[in-house]
Amino acid sequence: MQYNASVSVPDSSGPERILSVSACIDTIGEILLKIIPTLEEYQHYSGIDFDCELRLLIHQSLAGGIIGVKGAKIKELRENTQTTIKLFQECCPHSTDRVVLVGGKPERVVECIKVILELLSEAPIKGRTQPYDPNFYDETYDYGGFTMLFEDRGRRPMGGFPIRVRGSFDRLPPLRGSRPLPPSRRDYDDMSPRRGPPPPLGRGGRGGSRARNLPLPPPPPPRGGGDRFSHGSYHGSMDDRPSERRSRGDRYDSMSGGGYDNNSSWDRFPSGGRGSYGDIGGPVITTQVTIPKDLAGSIIGKGGQRIKQIRHESGASIKIDEPLEGSEDRIITITGTQDQIQNAQYLLQNSVRQYSGVGWRGWETQHNQPATPGRSSVIRVKRYPGAMTLSSAATCCLSPEAKEARRINAEIEKQLRRDKKDSRRQFKLLLLGTGESGKSTFIKQMRIIHGRGYSDEDRRGFTRLIYENIFTAMQAMIQAMSTLQISYKYEHNTANADLVSGVDVESVQTLINPYVDALKSLWSDPGIQECYTRRREYQLSDSAKYYLSDLARIADSAYLPTQQDILRVRVATTGITEYPFDLENVVFRMVDVGGQRSERRKWIHCFEKVTSIMFLVALSEYDQVLLESSRENRMEESIALFETITRYEWFEESSIILFLNKIDLLEEKIMYSHLADYFPEYKGPQQDAQAGQKFILDMFHSHNANKEKIIYPHFTCATDTENIKIVFKDVKHHIMQGNLKEHNLV
Repeated sequence: MQYNASVSVPDSSGPERILSVSACIDTIGEILLKIIPTLEEYQHYSGIDFDCELRLLIHQSLAGGIIGVKGAKIKELRENTQTTIKLFQECCPHSTDRVVLVGGKPERVVECIKVILELLSEAPIKGRTQPYDPNFYDETYDYGGFTMLFEDRGRRPMGGFPIRVRGSFDRLPPLRGSRPLPPSRRDYDDMSPRRGPPPPLGRGGRGGSRARNLPLPPPPPPRGGGDRFSHGSYHGSMDDRPSERRSRGDRYDSMSGGGYDNNSSWDRFPSGGRGSYGDIGGPVITTQVTIPKDLAGSIIGKGGQRIKQIRHESGASIKIDEPLEGSEDRIITITGTQDQIQNAQYLLQNSVRQYSGVGWRGWETQHNQPATPGRSSVIRVKRYPGAMTLSSAATCCLSPEAKEARRINAEIEKQLRRDKKDSRRQFKLLLLGTGESGKSTFIKQMRIIHGRGYSDEDRRGFTRLIYENIFTAMQAMIQAMSTLQISYKYEHNTANADLVSGVDVESVQTLINPYVDALKSLWSDPGIQECYTRRREYQLSDSAKYYLSDLARIADSAYLPTQQDILRVRVATTGITEYPFDLENVVFRMVDVGGQRSERRKWIHCFEKVTSIMFLVALSEYDQVLLESSRENRMEESIALFETITRYEWFEESSIILFLNKIDLLEEKIMYSHLADYFPEYKGPQQDAQAGQKFILDMFHSHNANKEKIIYPHFTCATDTENIKIVFKDVKHHIMQGNLKEHNLV
C-alpha cells in the first residue's frame, strides 16, 4: 500500500535508532499499525492477540498538555483509550525531549498516539528546543529509552519502540519512531532461564551521565528539510560520515563517555563524564597520554568495565585509540576540566600499577590547552621497573597544579594503606532481589536492631508516605473494580470511589474527612473485599490491608507512626543506599539497590569486594505478575535473576545467603491460591505452606549455576523484628567464621 508520507530511519552509533514519519495524523496511525507486527519482538504473535509498547518523544514544554490539571488529562486518556501511559520525568540525554510510554493492544496504542498528536498539534513549544540524538544515549539514568544492562535471563537488552514528536508544528507534528529495540517482556518458551549465561555486561554507547541542569551543546548546523517539521534533517550531519564517527578507539570509547573525533562538528563538546562542561569547574581541556600497548588491558579491564568505572569516577571523557601500524604505543585522550583530568590520570596510573604488576615512570606534563579542534596537550608515559614516581627532572618542571595533584595522590595512597589495614574489620553485604522482595524493609530492621532506631522526628517523616500508600492502594483497587467488572454492593460507594480517585497522591499531606469516611466505606464494601482477594490479577502493595484495616488510628490528629507502620511503608528504591552499622567491633556495610529492572543497571558499581550476597525472594509472589510486564510471573523473574547472579565472576569469592521472605503472606495466600496452578511441576499437597516453601527453595537450589558454591537459606518475615534478629545472628556468625577461615585464623 502506498502512503503520502515521508519515512526515514537514520543510522546511529548507539543501540537506539529513530524512525521519522511525516504525514497527516490518520496516515501516521495506519503506518504504525503496519509497522508494529513486523517488529522483532512481536513477529511470533502472528495471528494472536498481543500487547505492545510505543515510545513517543515530545518537547518538555508539551508535557503539561498530556498530564492536565492534577493528572486529569492523562487519566482521561488512559480510560478512553484503555492504554497505560507513562511520562518519564527525565529529559533524554543532551536534549529537551521527554519520553511518553504507551502500552496496550496495538489498535488502542495507535489510537492513543493519534489523540496525543491532536492535542500537541495545537500547543506551541516554549523555550529552547534541542531534539534528542540517539548517538548520545545514556545508560546511567532512566529517561525511558534503551537500557544498557541485559535482561536478567540474559537473552537480549531491554528496550521498546520509541516514537518522537518534535518540530515547528507548522502543519503537523512529525512522528519519530524507531526500528525495534528488544522487548521489555519475554516469552518463557524462547527465553528460558535454563538456556545459559547472559551476554557480557560491557556493552553500551556514547554519552555519559551529566548534571541534569547544565547547558546543552548547540545543535549541528541545519542541512535543509521539509516544511512539515523543522528538525527533519537533524541526523543528516551524523549519517554523512558513519565511518568517521567510529574512530580507531571506538571499541572502548563506545562503552561510556567518548565524544566525537576531530572530523565531527561537535568535537569541542565531549559527551562523557559527569561535569564535562566548562561551567562546573573551569574550561574543558584535552590531554593525551601515550602508554605501551601491552598495558592497555590493565586500564580497559574485562569487557571494558575498568575503563568505564574510571570514566564514571573521574567525570572525564576518556578515549583509547588502537595502536598505529608498527607502533608499540596507544594514545589515551582525556577531556574534561582540570580537576577531572587530574582525577582520571591518578585513576589510570593506579589501575596500571594494580592490574599489570608493572610500574611506570609517571606523567611528564608539557601543557594543557582548551579543548579546541587541532589543539591538545601530550603526556608521554614510559614504562620502568620499580615504583611509579616522577623523576626529579620531571618534578622540577611540574606546574603548581600538578604538584598539588601529586600531594593529593600521596595522601590518597596513605589513606588506601590505612583502609587496607582496616579492611579485615569491614564486611560489605549486598542486598539483591527483584522489586518488592523486602530489601528496604530488611535495612530498616538493621537500623532498629543494630542502629539508632527511629526518633519521634524520624517517625513523623513517614506520615505523608503512609498517607500516600493508603490512597495509592485504594485507587489501585478502584481501577481494578472496573477492569475485573466487580460492582459495589453499596451504591453510595460509587461517589466515594470518584472522590478518592480524584486525589493527587503525590500532593497528599493530611488524612481528613470526607476522605477518611470515604476510605472506610469503600474498604468495608464487599465488592472491594472481593477485589482485594483477586489482587494477584493487578498490582497492589502488600501493606494495603494493614493500613486500610487501621484507618481510625492512622487518621487521628495525634497520629505518630509506629515502628511497624514504618516497616510496612512501600517506597520504590531508586539508586543505591548504603547503611553502615557497628557490631562487636566489626563494621557491616549493607547496600540496598533498586530491584525494578530500570534500577538494575546501577548494580555494577557495587560489585567490588563484596563479602556476601543477601538475595531476597518474596515467597508470596508465586501467583503475581511483574510491575513492568503483565505477562511475566514474579517468581520466575526472581529465579532468573538469582541464576544470573550466581554466574557473575564478581561474586566468585562471595557467599550467597538466600532469604525466602514474606512467609506470613505465603501462609495466608496458599489457602486459596494453589501453587500448582502456576508451577505445574509442584506435586505436593494444596494449602500446605511448608510444602510450598520447600518446593520454592528447591527451585532456587536447582538454578544455582555454580554448583560448588553453597547457598545458605533462611525463611524470613522482614516485618517481624524478632524473626530478623534471630536470622541475622546466624548470618553474622556465618560471615565472621568465613572471614576467619579466609585468613587462616581458625
